[in-house]
Amino acid sequence: MAGARWRVSEVAFWGLALACAFLFPSRYLIMTDIVRLGLFALSLDLILGYAGIVSLGHAAFFGVGAYSAGLLALHGIISEPVIALVAAGLVAAVLGFLTSFLVIRGVDLTRLMVTLGIALLLEALAERFSDITGG
Repeated sequence: MAGARWRVSEVAFWGLALACAFLFPSRYLIMTDIVRLGLFALSLDLILGYAGIVSLGHAAFFGVGAYSAGLLALHGIISEPVIALVAAGLVAAVLGFLTSFLVIRGVDLTRLMVTLGIALLLEALAERFSDITGG
């Protein structure tokens, strides 16, 4: 893979991002929000740009991951944040695998509506079981 080399601008970007963590330790909250939104944008780019799937429901997988990590931490099952992040990713991946059979069957508008429907179903489940999820 000769084209997979890092450019100077990429190294500078990641160096600057890493330096922000050390230069501004009191700003971790805003930096985590920036990273979270960056990951969300990256997921949209991957699903739309590389896979060609127009989705209105990919945010539901962020919600499933957040709920699973939060519930695992709340009940003391996982106390390490990095392990909770990995567990949240695995739960979202399993849900993505299970719902992929519905999404892949459709084309364009059908696929768009199925992804929206999955997101709305997950939202309704979170509201229905508010005693477990907290809302």
